[in-house]
Amino acid sequence: AGLLASVTEGGALVDRALAQIGGLVERFKGLAGQPTHEPASRFDLAERLRYCAGAWEQALQARAVTLTLRLPDQLWLHGYPGACQQVFQHLLDNCLLHAFAGRAGGAIVVEARAAAGAVHVDWRDDGAGIAAEHLSRVFEPFYTTQLGLTGAGLGLASVHSMVVGLMRGQV
Repeated sequence: AGLLASVTEGGALVDRALAQIGGLVERFKGLAGQPTHEPASRFDLAERLRYCAGAWEQALQARAVTLTLRLPDQLWLHGYPGACQQVFQHLLDNCLLHAFAGRAGGAIVVEARAAAGAVHVDWRDDGAGIAAEHLSRVFEPFYTTQLGLTGAGLGLASVHSMVVGLMRGQV
């Protein structure tokens, strides 16, 4: 019985490790900054943000975090809707893992608007903030101040890669 329990426990450990590796591979794909499977298309960024907000509702409520969207009815953009959704997901994850770590409650405000032939998205939260000594490194892959406690330090690096590399924008 002891051997069977050890083998079962070892199998579960391997399953978790493989799932983590799979997640890392997907995040590395995001770092490539190239549309591997998604062609550029015209899409409504405001609708995409509203969709994301609906998908996040349960996670936000569980943490008592409010999300306020300040969007026009429509905000058309030629680009990569899936990559934009990934960027928004990374930003939300960053807020939940870091900005609001160790506390219940918080507020996120996302504002999007057309501006001089471009689209401007402003993502703000009332979380802990980033210490000045870390600001210059937040977009570096694998840079984290919480090694082993949260993510692998790829979230904001992926955001930078997709926004700057793929979408030719600024972050």
